[in-house]
Amino acid sequence: MTPDEGERAARDWVAHLRSGGSTRWQEWLESYAAAPSGEHVEHPGRPGHAERPERCEHPDRPGRLPGAGQLELLRRLAGAAAARTASTGAADVDRDAAVFAALADRTLNRTGPGRGLPELPLPMPGAGSADAPAIGPRPVDPDDVPLEELVRSATGLLVSELVSAPSAEVASPPAPPRPRRRLLATRYVVDGAPISSAAVRGALRQAGHVAGGSRATVVLVAAPLDVALAQVWSARAQHSAAARWQAFVSRSVRLGALPRAVDVAALARHWSDRVGVQRVHVVLDEDPLAGAAAALRLPTGPAPAPPYPPDVALTAAEVDLLRRVNEVLAVRVAADRADAIRARLVASLAARRRPAAPMRLRVPDQHLPWLQQHAARLREEIVRDGYAVHGDPARLGPLHEGPDRPLPDEVLALLLESVLDAAGL
Repeated sequence: MTPDEGERAARDWVAHLRSGGSTRWQEWLESYAAAPSGEHVEHPGRPGHAERPERCEHPDRPGRLPGAGQLELLRRLAGAAAARTASTGAADVDRDAAVFAALADRTLNRTGPGRGLPELPLPMPGAGSADAPAIGPRPVDPDDVPLEELVRSATGLLVSELVSAPSAEVASPPAPPRPRRRLLATRYVVDGAPISSAAVRGALRQAGHVAGGSRATVVLVAAPLDVALAQVWSARAQHSAAARWQAFVSRSVRLGALPRAVDVAALARHWSDRVGVQRVHVVLDEDPLAGAAAALRLPTGPAPAPPYPPDVALTAAEVDLLRRVNEVLAVRVAADRADAIRARLVASLAARRRPAAPMRLRVPDQHLPWLQQHAARLREEIVRDGYAVHGDPARLGPLHEGPDRPLPDEVLALLLESVLDAAGL
């Protein structure tokens, strides 16, 4: 293939991607090489998309091809959009074609936020080593673009889509409905592992019980320490934090202390000083709602309530997506608008799957002994100090299950789906 033919193949491939196609670069070149001389090779894009859009260059820099990273991100977006259409059907084919073409232009015109690789040139067929640039990055096949680089670019694209949405579309999600108060309502305070605690509070509120009061029963929801740590990481990301999982754990180790919500013995001492030891209950039940019902002496456990941001159950990949978005939102918009955008994003993530999948992350292996020592201390203190314990104190020990960090391929898949949602596809 001559350099001119390679250039034409590349520009036609960009047009193919922009029209919703998802053929890989090498597969595209093989089709070109196999075609009889002078014949143009057509690869269908998304159903209903124009096969040959007018523009197949860098949208803002005519004559220059987009980078390999942007092209690979667009190819994966096209694949995700096609899979979505195949499973749900397209309500308006022409409208979807126009929306995807506009999204493609925005994708090709963006680089990722923060530090990362520069815009990587596409390897052109027919070009020899003498044609490689003397300075700057070497050409890279789109299939070889690092996954972390695609995640970085997709994060920037998602934030741009969320920020550019009309204000009405990023208003905070509705607050939970005000339930009817029971005639003989139980007064309660729920504290502890933040995601589980929020679920228990929501269920009690929905059942008509009343939070607070001088004679309230305090329910402390505990969990295996690595699970509780992951819940704190999730809750902080839902309130704008941007720390990576491993950095979050390492910081706790450096400080030599568990986060407040995880140290159930310290929480129990805090509340017993206010309401007395006899009113403090530590719930270690595998079902926190059942444990809370036992602590509050309710005849039946409260039914789970629908989740309302913040502090909803998210997977590790969803939390990692959120903390990446937080990092960019912090420098793009004012805090109140960032809060509204984040709340809408959390609601969208939480609504994507029901019931909520449990988060499974283990702490880095070098920090496991530290966590096990804290678990042994907590077990000893809550039993020694005489609090009512519902469940087995041995459950405080870390499970040490799952990966030691969110998986980038899962994060990228979620980013692609979130970008399509934000774009209206």
